[in-house]
Amino acid sequence: MRPATILTLLLAARASAQGSPTGLAATVQSGQTFLTWNEVAGAGVKYRVYRSTSPIASAASLPSAVLLGEVGDATSENVRATGLTGATTFFRITDLGPPLAASQGLFVHTQTVAEDAFYALTSVAGGVENTSIATGANSLAAPAVEVPAIPRPVLQVLQGDLRDYVHWVSAHDSPFAPAMWNAPSRAFNLRVRFDPSASPLPRPVLLVMHARGGNYAATGIPDLSHPEAVILSPDDWIGAAPMNTFWYGMNAGFPAIGSFPGFLNVDTTVRRVMAELDFVQAEFPTDPARVHARGASMGGIGAVFLAYRHPDRFAAAHAVIPKFDFGCAANGCWIEPQAGNQLWGTVAQNLPTTDGIGVYDRLDLGFLAGMDPGTDLPPIFAFNGRNDVVVGWPEKPPTYAAIQAARQPAEFYWDDGTHGAPNPVGAGPWAQVIGQRRNLLWSLRIDQAVPAFSNLSVDDDPGDGDPDVGDLVGTINGYATWDLATIEDEADHHALVASLRTGPGPDASPSPSATADWTPRRLQAFPRAPGMHARFSNEQQPAGLLIDDRVVTADGDGVFTVGAATLTTAGNLLRLETIDLSSLPALLATGVVRPGGFLHLNVFGAPAEPSFLFLGVLPASFTVPGISGTVGIGDPTLLVGAPIGVDGKLVVAIPLDPSLSCFIGATVRFQALVSLALTGTEVVTLLP
Repeated sequence: MRPATILTLLLAARASAQGSPTGLAATVQSGQTFLTWNEVAGAGVKYRVYRSTSPIASAASLPSAVLLGEVGDATSENVRATGLTGATTFFRITDLGPPLAASQGLFVHTQTVAEDAFYALTSVAGGVENTSIATGANSLAAPAVEVPAIPRPVLQVLQGDLRDYVHWVSAHDSPFAPAMWNAPSRAFNLRVRFDPSASPLPRPVLLVMHARGGNYAATGIPDLSHPEAVILSPDDWIGAAPMNTFWYGMNAGFPAIGSFPGFLNVDTTVRRVMAELDFVQAEFPTDPARVHARGASMGGIGAVFLAYRHPDRFAAAHAVIPKFDFGCAANGCWIEPQAGNQLWGTVAQNLPTTDGIGVYDRLDLGFLAGMDPGTDLPPIFAFNGRNDVVVGWPEKPPTYAAIQAARQPAEFYWDDGTHGAPNPVGAGPWAQVIGQRRNLLWSLRIDQAVPAFSNLSVDDDPGDGDPDVGDLVGTINGYATWDLATIEDEADHHALVASLRTGPGPDASPSPSATADWTPRRLQAFPRAPGMHARFSNEQQPAGLLIDDRVVTADGDGVFTVGAATLTTAGNLLRLETIDLSSLPALLATGVVRPGGFLHLNVFGAPAEPSFLFLGVLPASFTVPGISGTVGIGDPTLLVGAPIGVDGKLVVAIPLDPSLSCFIGATVRFQALVSLALTGTEVVTLLP
């Protein structure tokens, strides 16, 4: 007998001896089919799961069936929970149902189509598959009736306000859920805190993300600053090096690094966490406008990146010692770049993601801030240390600058601290402020306007990324604040009172007065459009004295930015008003019309149209043939002639010298002629 024939007979004998799984059963719920079976005796046996729309009655039926995947033994054990508690824990496949037995296997298939499906299971030992089929033992006698739906995590533990769930995900898209892992039937733990006796309803949601080496149980604890909040604590655990995905995901070829260029990097973790957030918001009485994210270290990374990925879902994010740019290549950027290589490929490769963006661009917060300046991103509050060699300091100043340039709301704080001992950031000069900003989260909402400040003149200097350059302790935008109760957001105006912080804390402004660029974000009613003009005014509080009044124009993304707005410790009422330009040309006089102030004459018309601005003191009312409109000045004198600008306006600035105090109460009339059409007349009175 030939050696090949002997080997074939030996393998067949081994397959027969290893036996087949028995007791195959299917439980269908929430768009998923839970398959359980009795495992074959012995360690190291694997199981292949087949699916077909026809009965799988024999080995001959297997080639026409779909192989869904292969899993190892001991799949009934919740290995993650076992490792955390020290007590062997087995999955429950129904809410608070009986736990599976140690001798049982488990495979969860996320359904993709509505149809009746038959399943069969084979065993594999030593690389040899036992394809024997016995209906009612390792093959279903009756089909599973499958109807795709949103997969729902299964409740494992209920203790007071604590609820532990397991969320099974798949490697394929379904009509109700995208792929959330690169292999089938993967289980993830999550914890939810919900106190049903607390009030009022609906509740805010706090997404707490654990640090590297942390877990869902360690972070899923009540938040004393808001005990009625619903807290979601997901888990980012691979179970093999590098152990976590940094709350993003990984290459579809993971862990085979050599195959990475042939696959896309997929944000599987982001997808899963958002699906778990969806579940919490559907399951519990929550307020969709008050969803907040926070975390420390890797948890802070997850908080800020998730907020920027889904700005329509998060009101704000709070992060302590986060990393901002995984692609930073400077010395001291990151203590473990090899983790990135294992997950996504090298920085030099910058392999593409499912949305076409290079993965290291996708993992650069400053890059994300500048991708779409017209999108309003959530406010973020971030605290870092100049001597943090774990997540690195060199990336921080460039990220600060990028987010400032994008005019997005953010407050950044730094000190000379490290990532942990002996000089942790959380115990440094900003320790109290960290808690204060965390508590501020609760008052922020998605459906509420928020100011973004940039170029605040009292900002500290973070330097250039060298830990020895710049202010040792400092903040960007931390000295400025605003009063939520004063926000007005209407179709014709938007306003709020902003100020510089005071008090004994380190965030008290070093000066009673400063300037900052103000960019209103998340406007709900006030209109925005590229090239739109609005009137800005600034009233010094508490007297309400007008100190600034001018026209501002939205940029090409429809974003308004008011440059060099004055802020003081006493407070300033910042206001934008719509301008009626339904009939052109138009003339609007703005300014602080008092000695020492200024006057702006704003002429609106079509770009490049010739315009002439006149002034006088005598009123008039007559028409001129060939010119539309009414002459309103009896003694017109030409002030200026110039074309309308490309932004649709011409601004003539007139400083009002203090020596003009003798003319207080005097009035001057202004009128513009634009391409043979007269504007209305603006009458300006010099105020004391």
